[in-house]
Amino acid sequence: MPGTYIRPWGPLQWLLPKFGKAVWSMLGCLSTEDRCLTVWGSLRGTGSAGSGLMMEIVGPESRFSLQSHELRRVRRGELTAIGMPSGGAPRESLFARDAAIVALADAFGEGSGPNAIIDISCLPKRFFFPCLHRLLNNPKIANLVATYTVPERYHDGRLAEDHQPFAHLPLFGPREFPERPVGVVIVGVGFVRLGLHELLQLYRKRVDVRALLSFPPGQPGFARNWDFIRELEVGVPGGLGSPTRIEGYDVPDIFDHIVEFTGRNSQQAVFAPFGPKSMSLAMCLYARLANSSVYYTQPTVYHPEYSTGVKTINGGPVSYAYCLRIDGRDLYTL
Repeated sequence: MPGTYIRPWGPLQWLLPKFGKAVWSMLGCLSTEDRCLTVWGSLRGTGSAGSGLMMEIVGPESRFSLQSHELRRVRRGELTAIGMPSGGAPRESLFARDAAIVALADAFGEGSGPNAIIDISCLPKRFFFPCLHRLLNNPKIANLVATYTVPERYHDGRLAEDHQPFAHLPLFGPREFPERPVGVVIVGVGFVRLGLHELLQLYRKRVDVRALLSFPPGQPGFARNWDFIRELEVGVPGGLGSPTRIEGYDVPDIFDHIVEFTGRNSQQAVFAPFGPKSMSLAMCLYARLANSSVYYTQPTVYHPEYSTGVKTINGGPVSYAYCLRIDGRDLYTL
């Protein structure tokens, strides 16, 4: 696409050495999932870890609370063994005030060096969207990389429950009153369809609804993805066109598809990031640039074994890294 930069991405162990002997600060999440410590462990193992902050994000009491508490206790012990980051692992409520989330991101940004990583593997979207927004606004960060670790498997049953009403994510709400007329709704196809009809009811008039489908999704994801699409078809006035199939980990390509859907921001877009984190990352990058609203139905409860294990290739963990800024130059622009 004319006017764009090369936007490097690939396996973490391949990409980071391209920066030489850089030391990296990292913002991540201490969760119940095995993969939450993979990137920090890799940085510690290669001697490239600088300052860090691992937020432990805790939801309301539920029938899973005891199991979740025990798994986070185990993860905290593993983190201590790897090396507790300089900012520690402070606990924060899943439904923390927007200002509290922004304060955490800003505190990390102020204490980080020129090279920063945000590990979105286990960060809830309610946290990673505003945190990334604030880090991209920080001119002290010369090199910014987002990372994502692929789990070995997802829980076979329900992944999340008791969703909140549809609301915009922190820092991604309407900026103008009245808003620009919405021309396109972009939905990331995922596993969980919580509150999808609430979004579609906001746009009863005919708008262009685009569904992004990670393809091939592989087992057992394809069944959940197509169930999601069937429900989406029922709710779209006039029906839904064929979903756009994309390589789910290719953030630059997903970003370019969004730019195409919107006519490079000639149409106002709103987003529903139900799909995988890498797809949501592309949505976040575009929405920040275009001042687009991002709507989500935040679950109150996540299953403690939302995912288990870490996918490996040739004995090494599969962690992808995405360059967002290099030498002070943002790579994702309009």
